[in-house]
Amino acid sequence: MSSNIVRQLTPYETRIYFALDQEIANQRHAQIATKRDKMQKGSTLMISGASSLVCLFLGFIPPLQHTGWSSLFLLLAPVAIIVTLITCMLSLSKKSCLGCLSLGIGSLVLTVIFFSVNKTIAGGIFLFLFTLFLYPVYVGSKFVSTARKIRPLECSEIRKQTPPPTDEEFDAWLEERANTHLSALIREFNLDDTLSHSNQLLRVRGYILEGMEDSHSQALHTKQGEDGKWRYSMNTYTYFYPDEYQIRVFIFDINSMNWDDYRSTTEAYDYQDIVDVTSVDDYETLYVDEEPCHYCSQRFSLKLADGSTVFATVHSHPLDDEYLPTFDMPESGIDTAIAQLRMLLREKKGK
Repeated sequence: MSSNIVRQLTPYETRIYFALDQEIANQRHAQIATKRDKMQKGSTLMISGASSLVCLFLGFIPPLQHTGWSSLFLLLAPVAIIVTLITCMLSLSKKSCLGCLSLGIGSLVLTVIFFSVNKTIAGGIFLFLFTLFLYPVYVGSKFVSTARKIRPLECSEIRKQTPPPTDEEFDAWLEERANTHLSALIREFNLDDTLSHSNQLLRVRGYILEGMEDSHSQALHTKQGEDGKWRYSMNTYTYFYPDEYQIRVFIFDINSMNWDDYRSTTEAYDYQDIVDVTSVDDYETLYVDEEPCHYCSQRFSLKLADGSTVFATVHSHPLDDEYLPTFDMPESGIDTAIAQLRMLLREKKGK
């Protein structure tokens, strides 16, 4: 077996197996948004700090001393402080805000020292405000400098960094995932002593497509592999464990787009409550490329006396357009499961 097949896949890799182009677009959009955000924050900080510095210098330059203009600019200084601090709080992280606060406290201490030595309150105020306003200018320039270095990756670079899984790798991951879930259920119901291997259980593999009753209105994906077989982002596994007087049914979904979306159902049915095991055809509207299309789907069906049904979809073919894809689950196990379960029911019911 090649090293590629045994690669341990991550949630990101099983997603890009179906939606690599979308993942690339998301990464590029995230990088562009980060660059735009840094440029916006940096420009805002620089403008805030620079305008405050201009106001400060105009308030203290000698030609404007003892004039109304000087008083006006000095009156604007507290407003500039508030605006600058608010800008820092909105634009910077908590760590940077603490740095800004520390700088302000340090500047205030320097002002007190300066005033106590020189007995000139104007010089102390100038030193305090100058240091405080210089901080957002410096941080803003760093933001802009960092943003200019961000270059959105090209599609080829992202593909090279994280190559999508091969068909064989995805199949191996799916089978391993199913065995892991089944092993957990076997241990939960203390069936370890009666089962030496999960292959002893009958199973039916199915899939869920957009528009099906059990799709739960979520975005589902399909992909036709290089071998011509269809693969699905949402797969269903139905296992049957026959006991003396009843049959246990383990059902779980495997969502390759979201590993946390795991649904499992375990039921036990008396043999007398099982009406029939067969395959049925249902007509339904599926969505292909976000367009509604009429399909006929073949399903495994275990009918119960109360009217409920255990089912799994294994085949779907279009009704109106011959150019639409025909979906099929390779090695679904439906024929073997139907034959073996019918034989079991005849034996248990004495037919």
